[in-house]
Amino acid sequence: MMAQALLMPGAECCHEQINQMITDADKDGSGAIDFDEFVLMMMANIGERDTKEELMKAFRIIDQDNNVREIYLLMTLSENFIDREIREMVDEANRGQLLKACFHLGAFDIALSTFNTIRKPSVFLRKLVIRGLSNHGLHEHVLSVYLNCRVSGCPSDHFTFPFVIKACSALGAFGIGKEIHCVVLRTGYGQNVVIQTALIDFYSKNGNLRTARALIDRIPQPDLVSWNALLAGYSFLGYEHKSLEIFKHIFSVGLKPNLSTLASVIPVCSRSGCLDIGKSLHCFAVKSGYLVNDFLVPALISMYASDMHLSAARNLFDFVPEKNVAVWNAIISAYVQKQMPFEAFEIFQKCFNVIHVQPNSVTFVSIIPSCEIVNSIWFCESFHACVIKRGSENHVSVLTALVSEYAKLGHISKAKFIFEWIPNRNILSWNVMVSGHVHNGLWKQVWKPFVKCNCVDLFQMQCL
Repeated sequence: MMAQALLMPGAECCHEQINQMITDADKDGSGAIDFDEFVLMMMANIGERDTKEELMKAFRIIDQDNNVREIYLLMTLSENFIDREIREMVDEANRGQLLKACFHLGAFDIALSTFNTIRKPSVFLRKLVIRGLSNHGLHEHVLSVYLNCRVSGCPSDHFTFPFVIKACSALGAFGIGKEIHCVVLRTGYGQNVVIQTALIDFYSKNGNLRTARALIDRIPQPDLVSWNALLAGYSFLGYEHKSLEIFKHIFSVGLKPNLSTLASVIPVCSRSGCLDIGKSLHCFAVKSGYLVNDFLVPALISMYASDMHLSAARNLFDFVPEKNVAVWNAIISAYVQKQMPFEAFEIFQKCFNVIHVQPNSVTFVSIIPSCEIVNSIWFCESFHACVIKRGSENHVSVLTALVSEYAKLGHISKAKFIFEWIPNRNILSWNVMVSGHVHNGLWKQVWKPFVKCNCVDLFQMQCL
């Protein structure tokens, strides 16, 4: 088959020439030429004697399983193809398989370019593209494809709407989401449970819990996914009592809580001081095998620490065999909140010695407030140096924490210097700078930071 492919683009080759071409293409010295090496060899010779049409014939000989991977590689390796030629190749191959291959290989630009060359995409292709974009978190492109389809008169169905509503939730596109809700009602999909659940999640994340609750009340028998969406909204917005009511209702209707349920209700137990319920959830998580989850362990550590059970939090921390950075951050924050800075320093140091753990911006934000507890500028400067060494000096949250600590330690000049370096100051950054001036008795200089403030910042100052 390889010999056939090599003979296609031009004049016939003898066996010695073929063997020499294979040897030249064998970049890894494995003694055999793999597909990527073949593509590179073919592309290296294009323009010398081969035409694109002949090259495509060779690729079709190789494409015995019709996975169209060679077309993807051909398009990525060649800078000379135009949309018309891509469209011709797509017409010759199975379009759905090509789009699936692009999403599988992470070639989202090629997937969109290929889809956009199709004048009248079928319902199947629209579903495939929207699902592929959504699964990879490309929510802006999901909305773009959906809106373009609407403009061109392509109808949507019960499969498309959940992904589009999810995109509105992720982007905070409240206006577009409400319009899509109207389209859902007009097209007769208002009773679809999957779409209703997506709408419940959308309204919950946008703070419109009244509409979210009204939607779930219209579902004859809401499933666990629907209740989890509403529970997450109440938990996120701090409605502890309502959250616990929904959690108890989930049990009362015979539904078994899953990982999403626990992820929403454990922080509620932490904030409301319901340690008994939290302990029960801890036991349930252990029995259900959820304790290995990246989110639940940090949430449980924070819950125990907030209720003055720091020993239980530390035991849980020590119990976890493979700790991710979120677990380390949780125990560091717990020690700092309980005014135990040296224990936090010890954990922080151990975190840096773990090979598979990379401290992040949350790690620094958690440990930096400990400097005020020990009243040490040396610790603050050490953490500052560590921030720079780790490449976190551009994180707004980290720089804001440093500004706060330098100001609280009486080094307002250093606080001002770091404040000037914050790339995109948010309202918290300005509040910390103002508090720093007040803390150091610099009443007359409180408004000096606002002199260089731009219009966007001035608008944000209304929240001070």
